[in-house]
Formats: sequence, structure tokens, C-alpha cells
Amino acid sequence: MAVSQQQAIDSELLARSKGAGDRARIWRRPDYGDLECLHARFHRHTYSPHVHETFTFGAIVRGAELFRAYGAAHVATPGKLTVLNPDVLHDGAPGDRGYEYRMIYPSADLMREILAELRGAEAGAAWAGDPLPYFREPLYDDAELAGRYEALHRLFDRDADRLQRDSGLVQILSTFIARYSDAPVVIREVGREMGLVARIRARLGDGLGENLGLADLAQDEGVSRFHLLRAFKKELGMTPNAYRTSLRVNRARGLLAQGEGLAATAAACGFFDQSHFNKSFKSVVGVTPGQYRAAFAA
Repeated sequence: MAVSQQQAIDSELLARSKGAGDRARIWRRPDYGDLECLHARFHRHTYSPHVHETFTFGAIVRGAELFRAYGAAHVATPGKLTVLNPDVLHDGAPGDRGYEYRMIYPSADLMREILAELRGAEAGAAWAGDPLPYFREPLYDDAELAGRYEALHRLFDRDADRLQRDSGLVQILSTFIARYSDAPVVIREVGREMGLVARIRARLGDGLGENLGLADLAQDEGVSRFHLLRAFKKELGMTPNAYRTSLRVNRARGLLAQGEGLAATAAACGFFDQSHFNKSFKSVVGVTPGQYRAAFAA
């Protein structure tokens, strides 16, 4: 069976610790500077005091984690986002019923890039001398953003569409930096970008089967990823990923109506697996691809 690029480089560690029910999986995403990701369920495992060279960013899915950071005790629970600056000493232990959490460890370079783009820099314009965002607290109560983050992290579990992952990561980190960091950010109102958006729409329409990333689109236009997302949403009311999904679904409807098979249609329209195809199609049409095809066959 063919092994995907993600599986090949995953360095996937499915670890069952000695504690009953403890599980942890850690992997890296090369498309974000080897972004480290962790999904774990702990009932007994405790972390010794340690530091990370990267930022630490995550959310509790269920249960509670007890930890010390910045010289004080904290309790992380669902609906709260955890963030630690690089080199902050901290530990971790499960509450009475354990906890499940999803973490990412963004590098200083990645966070510097996001901050630079928030301030209006073009894609890739950040350099090592630029400032980093700084977070004074380790916990932020933001259930809406935590829910969006958890959904994004699940995309990192598999070879999901790059544009969807990219858009989610830029939006989550940008929002968090703008809301909670000490870095002064003035987000100016984006102007009309009809030409830019028209070119991006054409690019997406011509490459429905391409696994394009947000950076690919932004760099070709000489704008930042953050600016591209805002401009596109202002003009069309949706993200580039949502727009491309609608194009893919429309093409799939035509193929299914002609009697094309489900697997062939999914591949032809750029859906990365059958589950992705089913979910995307039903979100737009209201029925599954199989039901839609059966209606025309009848």
C-alpha cells in the first residue's frame, strides 16, 4: 500500500504509557517549518519541569490539566487556550479524571512571520531582527477560538487539503496574536481588491485538482497570506478554501449527473478522500454524493 508523504515523515510515536489509558501521538508538519503537533490523553502521566525553544499553543478537549508556569499554579479546562512563550519553565499533571489535549509548537520564525503580516508586511518579508509577539498569561478564556483551533488540529491529523490547513493556521494565530499578545497591532481596513480576487478565483478554478497552499497564492500576487484572506472574504464573503470547495462541488454535481462513479468524481474534483468528498458535498447540496447520483440514475 502506498505511504503518503505525511506518513513517511511523520516520525509517528503512538505511545502507550504505563498509566492506564494514557496515549500520545506526536508528529511534524514540514509545510510549516516542521511544526510539531501533539494529541494526547493522560490519566497518570506527569511532565517534569521543562522548557521549549518554540511557542507552546493548545487547548484541552476534555478533563483538566494542572500545571505551573510563571511561578503560579494554573488549571487548563475546555474552552481555554494555553500559550507559553519560548523558554518558559512549566510542568503538567492530570486532574482527577485526566485530560485530553491538542498542542502545536510554532517556531519563533513562524510567529514572527504572522506578526509581520498582521502589521502589513508582504509574504515572506519577516526577518530575524523583527519582534516576536509576547503573551503575559498562560491561559485565555475564549471558547469560540478554542473550538476553531481544535477543528484545525484535526486537519493536521491527516493529509487534509493544504489551502484549508493554511487558511486555518494563519487565521487562528493571527487572531490570537491580535487579541492577546503585547505586540501593538493596528489592522487597517482592507480596500477593494477586485482585481486580486478575480485572479485568485481564476487560479482556483483552473486548478481544482491542485493541492495549492495559501502561501502559493499570496506569493504569486506579492501580498501577505493575511491580506489575501481578508481581501477575498471582503469581496466574496468567504475564504478562498470555501470558494474552491463550492467550485469542486459544482463540478462533482455535473459528473455525478452524467453517471460518473463516486471515487472517480472525488479524485477528478480534488477531494483528498471519500470522507472529505461526502462532508463537503453534503454541506453544499444537502444530500450525499451517493444520494445525488442515485437520483439521476433513477
